[in-house]
Amino acid sequence: MSKCPAIVGIVFDSASLDAIEKINELHKLEKSAKFFISLGSLINIFGGNAVKGAGSSGLTSAISAVPVNGSLQKVRDVSVAIGKSVSSDAGQTAWNITQANWEYYFRSYSALDSIKLRQIDYIATQQALHHVADKKQYRFWKAIADGCKL
Repeated sequence: MSKCPAIVGIVFDSASLDAIEKINELHKLEKSAKFFISLGSLINIFGGNAVKGAGSSGLTSAISAVPVNGSLQKVRDVSVAIGKSVSSDAGQTAWNITQANWEYYFRSYSALDSIKLRQIDYIATQQALHHVADKKQYRFWKAIADGCKL
């Protein structure tokens, strides 16, 4: 629509108010979905869903070579575990970035807007058909279906 109409004195009935609430909920759902899509990608990259192993830095071997006297066994075990994760995190993260499916990420992220707009068009069209007798509400819902925003 090239220009959205200014409708003076419109009074919404309960069906229109419910539809407006549904449209506002769609906007909120789109924001939440974009957040969770991004969060999932970041978790896969930085948290990873791959098995992490010791890196090639030799840190684990160096810590394992430390002689142990009784109570130092727990300290050495913790040090080995830390060494395994620290030595492999940077390489694993770099690998995860290269292996992330960026095409699907951007497709799903951008598809959310078209899904939302399709739902808004459906709601607005149904409301316009429902309010044919009330010219102001009909004009409002027709404008929303044609692309005007609430």
